Amino acid sequence: MKHMQTSLTDVTMGFAALAALGVVGANWILAPLLPPAMLFKLSVWSVVAGYALVLRNMSSHRAPALFFPLGMLLAAAGGTCSATTFLLLALLILSWIRSGLLLPQRRAAGVLAEALFCGGGAGIVYLMAPTSLLGAGLGVWLFFLVQAFYGLVVPVEYMPEGSTCDPFDSARHKAETILEAWDQ
Repeated sequence: MKHMQTSLTDVTMGFAALAALGVVGANWILAPLLPPAMLFKLSVWSVVAGYALVLRNMSSHRAPALFFPLGMLLAAAGGTCSATTFLLLALLILSWIRSGLLLPQRRAAGVLAEALFCGGGAGIVYLMAPTSLLGAGLGVWLFFLVQAFYGLVVPVEYMPEGSTCDPFDSARHKAETILEAWDQ
């Protein structure tokens, strides 16, 4: 019997597609109603909030742990900061949520991984310089595809809330996975 395990990489890749489509659709619908700067900030906030909820489902923490950082980001969206400042703040808060609150790792490794993946994802989007609605969706998709590599580099164990994992079952499952891969 094969065990089904959802990895952070798989979930992030799925989120990348949904977030890109959501950003394009929401911007298309809300563009006549909101100023472009506010629309950009709310789009970034909604994508970070959505990914934070995805990460929360991958951890054993409860949703209230997300209220403060996401509230700070939403307050900044309503403020007068520039789009670049807001984007940098969003990257810092995403890193804080992922490595600090929900998927705590060793400090040095977590900071290095966050700098590499958030910086790399933002760098790729910056080089692409999206100027259209379709470009914005593509930028979100590319950013989260880079984030999907986080789960390959930083080991993250998915543990559904309320479940307990016996260390022997976990070791047996890993051994079975290795042996199945060896047989193929």
